Amino acid sequence: MKNVIAYITDPHLDEAGLANFPVNVREDMKNMLQEVHAAGIKNVVIGGDIGDKASHTFTFDLLRQYAGSVKLTLGNHDKFKEVITYYNPLPSGREEMYYSEEHNGYKHIFLDSSAEEISAAQLEWFKQEMQTNKKVILFVHHPILGVNAEVDRAFPLKGRDDIAAVLQQHPNNVYIFCGHLHLDDEQTQGHIQQYVTPAVSVQFVKDAATLEMDHKFFGYRIIEINDDGIDTEVMLKQRS
Repeated sequence: MKNVIAYITDPHLDEAGLANFPVNVREDMKNMLQEVHAAGIKNVVIGGDIGDKASHTFTFDLLRQYAGSVKLTLGNHDKFKEVITYYNPLPSGREEMYYSEEHNGYKHIFLDSSAEEISAAQLEWFKQEMQTNKKVILFVHHPILGVNAEVDRAFPLKGRDDIAAVLQQHPNNVYIFCGHLHLDDEQTQGHIQQYVTPAVSVQFVKDAATLEMDHKFFGYRIIEINDDGIDTEVMLKQRS
């Protein structure tokens, strides 16, 4: 059975830094979700860095209007206590946004990298969740495998090698979907495939020697999960 997900990340809605760019991210986010809805895609995963606290009501109202099912990971611009009032899939007492679920032979794991590292408690939970023979889909804001881009060298997830080591020991295929870098990247290491998705806001220029940004386009990712594997495509949108 095919399961289709729209993966949308890094809108940074209403953040002061975007005032330097001629972009209307609220309008872009709305148009993107309308396009996803019109395509019959009901499942949306938000990859983190939602935006300023003042944008949260707008964001979650929009998601309720256009998405049937929403999942969320937190990024380094997000605060757990601000988001939890709008979205809470967690067991009582948990104070980080990590959780899992299973669908049709796949285990979906959602990690919280908002602290720019994975806490010891979360890492132990993650190791237990990885005790499965199912194929694993990992949603996390930060890349786990290193990316050849200046932004990844400048702002990597601390301790990500510990996560990678757990993934490498898994007996089945692992698929990582992440954002954070504001660019498109795909790579494979053994049975691990990692997909970095462009931002809804602005992009970092992947091959630039410095932290150079580009506001001329934005994007999201379509993920098609089938019994025998995953197909995925980045949907890029040009700004005028």
